Amino acid sequence: MGAVTVLKKGSIVVALSLLIIAGTGCPSIKIATVPSVVGMSEAAAEASLAALGLTIGSTTQQYHATIPAGSIISQNPMAGVRMVEGSFVILVISKGPAPVPVPDVVGMTQAAAETAIANATLTVGNITFDFDDNAATGEILSQTPESGASVLPGTAVSLTVSQGAPITVPDLVNKSQAAAFSDILDCGLALGQVIQEFSVTVPTGKVIRQHPVAGSVAPLGTDIDFVVSKGPVPGQQYIYDSVLPECAFHQFAGPFGLAVDPEDGSVYISDAYRNCVEKFSA
Repeated sequence: MGAVTVLKKGSIVVALSLLIIAGTGCPSIKIATVPSVVGMSEAAAEASLAALGLTIGSTTQQYHATIPAGSIISQNPMAGVRMVEGSFVILVISKGPAPVPVPDVVGMTQAAAETAIANATLTVGNITFDFDDNAATGEILSQTPESGASVLPGTAVSLTVSQGAPITVPDLVNKSQAAAFSDILDCGLALGQVIQEFSVTVPTGKVIRQHPVAGSVAPLGTDIDFVVSKGPVPGQQYIYDSVLPECAFHQFAGPFGLAVDPEDGSVYISDAYRNCVEKFSA
């Protein structure tokens, strides 16, 4: 009598399964655990599945607010499921954030336009200013991209803002401080910084220079700064000479020049025409 092999209950099931497979000639079946491919690129997901004997089945694409375009949003079956090798895994691939329409902000105030852009999940881009005779100061003249365009969230919308009708800056030089005030306000401009300086060429109380300069254009309400003369420095005596001395040491800059005589320290002041000089000493 031959030897008898005693098998445990679980071993009997395995043995019977092997006998059935061997008797029917069926090949052995390999099982793979589905990996997680969510967040991967499609190429990386394909490689991860292929390493376990699985393949990509059908794919669909969807917009997603946070997952970048080309990355996997979801998979079916889920990670951890056991499948026969050669099975397919269905993937949903992100198209990135859904595009949004650009709002129409032309004609709005700058503040209202910026709010509308932010509410559309867009950002404010470059802001430029331009004069316009028909648009109030602060009104939006144009925008880029145009309203209705379909763009990705976060896209910058550039604006051109009206400065209103251009105002020509008046000439204040050599006018009294009171007259300068009046001219500035009459033009719709505003008084800026006023400072005083000593001057031997501009009478006391008169404007020496201004900013912006006369003839330039400025928006409504622009501040105009100017410098008012306090007259000559106290304690200095001035002697007027009708002829500019012929001296090699003369160095003149701008419309009025200064020169110092190296022999006696006298200072000469020339006017814009170089045809008269004031000589003074402390």
